[in-house]
Amino acid sequence: MKKVHLALLCMASLALMTACGGKKADSADAVKENSVAIENADEQQDEIDFNEEAVENPADAKPLNLAALYAKGDFKPAEGVVFEDNLADEKDGEQPTKWEVKEGSVEVKECAGRNILSLGGASSIIAPLLNGKSNFLTEAWNLEYEYFAKDGETHEVRFFGNEDNQTAYLRVWGGGMEYHFTKIDEENLDGGEGDLSTLIMKGWNHVAVSYDKGNVRIFINGKRLFNHPNVLQPYGFKLAGQEGHYFTNIRVTK
Repeated sequence: MKKVHLALLCMASLALMTACGGKKADSADAVKENSVAIENADEQQDEIDFNEEAVENPADAKPLNLAALYAKGDFKPAEGVVFEDNLADEKDGEQPTKWEVKEGSVEVKECAGRNILSLGGASSIIAPLLNGKSNFLTEAWNLEYEYFAKDGETHEVRFFGNEDNQTAYLRVWGGGMEYHFTKIDEENLDGGEGDLSTLIMKGWNHVAVSYDKGNVRIFINGKRLFNHPNVLQPYGFKLAGQEGHYFTNIRVTK
């Protein structure tokens, strides 16, 4: 799980190109765009302010400059806010009010002048709540969040159908990412990229997933790494990780 080879992504892409029938042209274009995006990520690394040494405590990590990330990167958030939690009104040490704990534990932690979500235990899963419901994603949305993972451990954002059945996930660690999506024709779309150590920073990072009527894109620190059509619509999401994982500035726009 710590190492996903580019060959996996290529094999998955070739399988999709032969299986999609009338959608071959769309799939081929998406595969080409994915390859270009991954190559460009290394070339654009000078636009990101890196920490040279591993950071153990989120309070010691440089905060992200989201305005600069939006201006320089490929990801552009929409203006209509559906769900947002910067934890500004929460109390240190308490369970966050906009989240439901599905497994493990989570609490608010005051960190360098702002509040963050702090997961606990060996495995924790939390779901956002909007008017008491977690399935509030529509046919077009952007999900973005900041995360900090001690020693680059793996965390996941999991996506669910309207019956709370998991249909997709994005797994991110210190040097790469792995994804699984269910297509509209119920085939699986799996792949990843295991050489993102020059893009993923040793501190706070920004992840965004964009969905628009079947087309899904993945961005890390503003750089688009994945683009594919015909993906089954998710209705909700959950964040999963363990002790030493921290999240903040989570929001959904449309």
